[in-house]
Parts: sequence; structure tokens; C-alpha cells
Amino acid sequence: MVVACGGEGGAGQDPFANSAGSGAAGTPLTSGANGGSSGVPAGQGGASSGSATEGNPPVGGIAGQSTGGAAGSGGAPNSAGASGAAGIGGTANGGGAGTSGAGSGGTGAVTGASCEGSGVFLCDDFESAVAGQFPSAPTWDPNSCTSHAVDGTVAHTGSQSLRGGAEQYPACMAHADISDQTEVYARSWIRLGAASSDSGHEIGVLEFGPTLADNPELRVGFRNNDSVCVQAPGVEVTVDGVAGGERTTCSGVALEANRWYCLQVHFTRAPGSIGFSVQIDGSSVVPDTTYSDAVAAWSDGPMFLKLGRSSYGGNNVWPVWHDDVVLSTQPVGCDP
Repeated sequence: MVVACGGEGGAGQDPFANSAGSGAAGTPLTSGANGGSSGVPAGQGGASSGSATEGNPPVGGIAGQSTGGAAGSGGAPNSAGASGAAGIGGTANGGGAGTSGAGSGGTGAVTGASCEGSGVFLCDDFESAVAGQFPSAPTWDPNSCTSHAVDGTVAHTGSQSLRGGAEQYPACMAHADISDQTEVYARSWIRLGAASSDSGHEIGVLEFGPTLADNPELRVGFRNNDSVCVQAPGVEVTVDGVAGGERTTCSGVALEANRWYCLQVHFTRAPGSIGFSVQIDGSSVVPDTTYSDAVAAWSDGPMFLKLGRSSYGGNNVWPVWHDDVVLSTQPVGCDP
């Protein structure tokens, strides 16, 4: 089931930010039949009031419209217009008789787990999947692994999420074919289990790669007690398939166990180069980075998203949960 997200979209200060903003009131259009008129608000991503003016004589007016939401229906004689549908990141407002449509919000970044936003090509809140089983197609490629399954006891919204347990390498992660995409904005709400005493090396949670194998890949994850990030353990990005071998960017941002975080990843690929950035809860932890010496088949052909949990050389057994996953060609916000 797709989750419609509530709340008003905010004015993005960067590709992922979603701070509050207010759209200007709609400017009036030309008069409709029998005196009806409609307003078009300036704000995108906010609520739309689908109100309509009364007719004169009293017949239905023309519906208000919003670039952030669908048009409200026309008002019946001497009565209020019906509410407009919610915009991207917005909520529907009831229409009032004789008022023009107005919108609030800013850049209208996609929020929640809605598949209705411009540019969204994958989303899942795992509510329609069967608890205890691997998440179902068509969103995810079929997989017989047992370490990843839908969890009916832990969720960011709703009642279910994807749980990734202890597993070496990405074979058991949830895979999605995104070969048609060269620029991806990915958002997943993640929750980490408590670290074990065996914590070490690298744990991947969201990965991109031209094959289902572990190399070459761009891996977003965590390193603890690891020699590569010994001075700055926490969120990291590791890339191979570039000249000179594997490279790791250590953020030094450690995450707490048993709480939800909004993980946002921007991934790009072009002939000879790949780019990435990472944000946690809307704040940059790995800035925009481009490697212009990619030697693997990054620029065209197959590309897969790998979501869940994978372990690279460590024997840590703590799980990772994912919920409200969205992939888009447009920036994706954190709400709700």
C-alpha cells in the first residue's frame, strides 16, 4: 500500500532540505461561466484549497487549482466547493464558497512513501507485503534469502518495515533494476539494532552497482572499530571500480541504536565518472563528491539498487530496518 504523506512541503535550501515556506496566494484567472472564477497559487508542494466562487446566477463555479495539488471540484449553487486533492507533501483543505484556490509550501520535494510525486519511479512502505517473507515483486526482484524479511513489529510509519539481518555481502539485500536511471535521489528511513561486541569493519545499507555482486559498487553504510575510519567511525561511503582501487569517505557521524534516521543519498553516473552525497535527517554528512576516473561499467548498461544490510569482512550481527523508501529523479525530502 502506498502511504500518502501529510504535512506541507517546505522550501528546500538544498536538494534534500524541506524547511517551511509559504506560497503566495493564487492570482485570479479570467472569469468563468456565470461569474465563476479560480485562483492559481504560486507555492508548489503545499496544500491546495479546491474552492470555487458561487455562480451568478447561483450555478456551480470553476474549481480552484494548485501546482501542488489537484483541482477542487466546482461549487454547487450557493454552497462551498469540494476540497482539492493533496499536493506533493501537502494536505487537502476544504473549499469555501466564493473563495479562490490558494497554496502554501515551497519547492515541493517528494515526501513520505508516495509514488505520486514527479520523478518517483520506486517506493515502498512494506505495508502490503507479507510479514515474515522477503518483500514482494514487482518493486523488488525475487530473492530466496532468509536474512531479509518484512517485519510486522517495527515500523517508521504504519506497522511494517524491511528487516535486514546478519548476511555477508549483498546477495540477500532487496534488489531493484534501475538501469534506466543516470541520476537518482534515494530516501530510506533506517533504524540500527544495538551493536554487538564483535562490531567491526563495514556494514552496507544502501548500495548501487552495475551487477548483483559486491564489486564494483558504491556502498553507503557504517564503519566501527575499523582501520579505514579509525579517526572518524560512523556513516561512510565506499566506492570501488575507480582508478587506484577502493576509496572510502568517513563522515565521523555515528548513529544511535534503536531510533529512526532519514537517510538521503544522491547518486549520479556518466561516462567515466560517478558522483554521490549523503545526508542524515536533512543535514549533509558526506558532501557532493565526484570521481572522474571510474574504470568500471558505471556510465551505461545495467544498474541496481541494493537495500537492506550487508557485511564486508566483519562479523557484526546487529540488524538494520528500512521503511518509507522512495527513489526519484527529483530531490526527496524526509517528511513524515
